[in-house]
Amino acid sequence: PGNRDVEQYENVTFVETCGKNGAFVHSAKETMTYFIPPRFVPHPLDTTGAGDAFMGGFLFGLDRGYSITNAGEVGTCAAVDTMKHFGPKPLSNFTESVTQCLGGCAEPYLNSLCCA
Repeated sequence: PGNRDVEQYENVTFVETCGKNGAFVHSAKETMTYFIPPRFVPHPLDTTGAGDAFMGGFLFGLDRGYSITNAGEVGTCAAVDTMKHFGPKPLSNFTESVTQCLGGCAEPYLNSLCCA
């Protein structure tokens, strides 16, 4: 939806996933649109469920109080994990997968977002 459509709703966040082109998060509360950049996946095996994985990771981050952009990073990493194998179900531990995707930061990243 365009920003004009988003402004009709108070305190609502819209997420527009764009596949390999990243995602946009439209926040009516903040009257802002955030771009969540994609992460490169050299040889994706299957993109089935990647959008759902993104949303799960994004909501995981928001639930823990992360900023919209940091929650988007977690969502992107969850989507990347899903594309590494056939089928939509993640095969790895979520925390380990996101930690590896974010550059090998230790577990505290998911608690404090210590690194970029």
